[in-house]
Amino acid sequence: QWTNPHAFIEIDVPEEGGKLVHWSVEMNSPNNLTRQGWKSSLLKPGDKVTVTLNPLRDGKKGGLFVAIVFADGKVIKDPTNRQRPEPQPKT
Repeated sequence: QWTNPHAFIEIDVPEEGGKLVHWSVEMNSPNNLTRQGWKSSLLKPGDKVTVTLNPLRDGKKGGLFVAIVFADGKVIKDPTNRQRPEPQPKT
């Protein structure tokens, strides 16, 4: 969702047994994301990615965006979040 005041990544995460669980990841505003190298077309339905986030305190499936690793190993992280190490691409 490329919307103000915050964009979201909506993802379906497979659990054991193959069941998909929906997660919602809150991001910065589209204006700030553009300055950080994002485009509204960067993620497409069906893309396989690894997302690092700060989880919601209430335990719901979602959180605040920290970083994303694309299938090709490209990493984009939130430059304002310096508290976590950069995620490593899977090999």
